[in-house]
Amino acid sequence: MKNKILHLMALDKFIPPFIKFIKENCEIDRHLFVFLHKERYDYGLTNEYPLI
Repeated sequence: MKNKILHLMALDKFIPPFIKFIKENCEIDRHLFVFLHKERYDYGLTNEYPLI
């Protein structure tokens, strides 16, 4: 099992482009994005990303 890269974040307008960049340029399965509040799908994010 590979180690995951954990991203702890507060969602704002700059985070979705960052996640999209990771998805397009890295192995998205190696990343886990955890938001510090419940509004995970604001700013255009969808459940196709590994969000918690």
